[in-house]
Amino acid sequence: MEALREEHRQEVRCLEKEKKLLTLTRNAFIVSCFQTRDDLWVLQGENEELEDTVEGLKQAMA
Repeated sequence: MEALREEHRQEVRCLEKEKKLLTLTRNAFIVSCFQTRDDLWVLQGENEELEDTVEGLKQAMA
């Protein structure tokens, strides 16, 4: 009976470690998603600035 209890305790510890790892992985993924969103926001702004610059150059050359 004691062997079963010890096996159960080991399994619980293993599952707790796995849960902790999955939680950390999930959190890292969420942070990565937010950073990607921020990067896209910046790139969109830079793209709009470049489009305005190109349009200005086209008008200056016309």
